[in-house]
Amino acid sequence: MNCRRVSRVLWIALVALVACRPSGRIATNAPQRPTLPSLFSGQTQAGISLTALPLRDTFGLGAPVEVVYFVRNSAQRSRFRNDPLFFHFDVIAPDGRPMAVVAGPEPGSLGSVPDLVLPTDGILGRVIDLSCAHAAFPARPPGEGQCAWKYTFAKPGPYRLVVRYGPVAAPAQRPSADGHVQLQSDTVEFVIAP
Repeated sequence: MNCRRVSRVLWIALVALVACRPSGRIATNAPQRPTLPSLFSGQTQAGISLTALPLRDTFGLGAPVEVVYFVRNSAQRSRFRNDPLFFHFDVIAPDGRPMAVVAGPEPGSLGSVPDLVLPTDGILGRVIDLSCAHAAFPARPPGEGQCAWKYTFAKPGPYRLVVRYGPVAAPAQRPSADGHVQLQSDTVEFVIAP
């Protein structure tokens, strides 16, 4: 990651923190629809919260749909597993239905998955293109046209997004015994314009 990209991510994270109200919810006048009510509440666990923000309110049809997501530790130093496969993206289409993610030809690679110690007020984040996400540990440089997964934004209208973090487990299982947190961002909305 070059210095320009790192500076951009840090700037976006700072803007995101300023844009959040004290409750951690995103300031918006957009109505929240009753579809999938379980997606409408953000969570903080062990002082760690997850926030997601689109880089713009409106994206053109066929343009990259970039979102920044980050975890923030507001408590004392905490262990955090930086496993890209623990992050899950739920997108709701304008008609209120959950969108299916499309797997691409680029295989994901686990690579090294470090356990980090997030300091108090530490932030760890990433910018991702929902219309063509590259593998977390790509075998080739990003930008060669291959997607690890993607969402197809074929219709104009308002879309909603929730980002979840946690080990892949059956719904009946709660936070795992190995101490990993399970987080969910608040719902954010963005528009695909014709």
